[in-house]
Amino acid sequence: MVEILQENLSYIIEKFGIKYMKFPRVLIISPEPYIESSTSRYLSSFFGQWDENAIAQFYTTRSLPTSGFCRYYYRITDEDMLNNLLGKVAPGQIFSIFEKSTVEKKNNLPNNKEGKLLIWVKRRLNTKTPLFQLIRLVLWREKYWNNKKFKKWIDDFSPELLFLDLGPDNRLAKIAISISQRKNIPIITFLPDDFYFKIKNYFSPFTVIYSYLFKRTTKYILSVSAYNIFSCNMMKEIYCKKFKCSGDVLYFISNIKRVPWEGRKNNTFSYLGSLEYGRWKSLVKVGNALQEISKDFYLDVFSNIENRKCKLAFERCRGIKFHGRIPYSKVIETMQTSQFVIHVEDFDSKNKKHTKYSLSTKIADCLTCGAITIAFGPKDIGSIDYLIDTGAALVCINENKINSDILNLINNNELRNKIICNSLRISKKNHSADINQENMREICESVIKNRYSGKNLT
Repeated sequence: MVEILQENLSYIIEKFGIKYMKFPRVLIISPEPYIESSTSRYLSSFFGQWDENAIAQFYTTRSLPTSGFCRYYYRITDEDMLNNLLGKVAPGQIFSIFEKSTVEKKNNLPNNKEGKLLIWVKRRLNTKTPLFQLIRLVLWREKYWNNKKFKKWIDDFSPELLFLDLGPDNRLAKIAISISQRKNIPIITFLPDDFYFKIKNYFSPFTVIYSYLFKRTTKYILSVSAYNIFSCNMMKEIYCKKFKCSGDVLYFISNIKRVPWEGRKNNTFSYLGSLEYGRWKSLVKVGNALQEISKDFYLDVFSNIENRKCKLAFERCRGIKFHGRIPYSKVIETMQTSQFVIHVEDFDSKNKKHTKYSLSTKIADCLTCGAITIAFGPKDIGSIDYLIDTGAALVCINENKINSDILNLINNNELRNKIICNSLRISKKNHSADINQENMREICESVIKNRYSGKNLT
């Protein structure tokens, strides 16, 4: 019966010239499911127009997915693994987007003793620390998560390839390797950020062990991946050289509607992003520069406070108005109404190591929204070099010239128009959903057919 329907469908498509696109079945392995308002929205850069039935996702947080992306999910959390270790229940929860009420019930914070214990541990042990990652490795032993239930879910979906979000822990890489070997399907590895080169060189036994295990797994997964995708050129160059691998750069997209620069409130400067890795220090310098240009100029900062030093610095800086974190819908609205949006990196060598080979997801939003981007930071940083190369922003790389650079931008109509034109061109070229998603589909199809041409899609 199914074969007859397929034959009839093929006849109708051919007869009436209907364009039908078959998407490869992809299993995404990532920490968080696709959520439109979180950092996991980057997944729409690659799979936003994919057939929902051709995507499944394995993830490890308690988050609730957003409808309209994919329909099939398998979730294992740290709490599930702890319960399993205590002999209570086999890990793994299967659900689909159709079971939204069931999903919401399962996503409530745990009330059992084990769940509360895990929350207590996470609050006292930073989940990014080597010690916590090593505890996770002990908790996430393959014989427990790779059970009959998990294998059946994989077999029922029958993926043609795996898409791995390579993060700072080994769990997801090990899971991808296990599935790939059992099903004999290829892996596409995506590196949204650099974790390999920025591991801190502490003389701590936990860091030494974690560093060894993480680097060994990273080296192996890049060697067995059918293809690798990087978020910026600097990352691609250093990783391909280090690991003798190949790959492409596919930039993050932005779905923000572009609003013309004219008509916005005069001299509005906004920063919407993380304050980590010393970025708050550079924001204070920007705020001070704005005040020196005019007492009426302020930098509106929308973010979470990073630490006590950051809070005090903001309170003492007359050029900063701190508003706290806002929902992504408000982020879009602020970007569409501000004349200038700010991107910063810290000049300190310690923090440069953390941001050197990465490109913030906010860059795509900054270039797409129609505001003029002002970037302040050192050269040889992925995001700063990208904005210099594209000419899509005013880039200040000299700490002593930031005042004159911003003042020149305000007074120079020709410079502003040039930046606006470049940002429009680059947003269409590198941050377009249609182009990126078509490139991803071509990569997936070629990987499956094992005949990838090596063409640089960027």
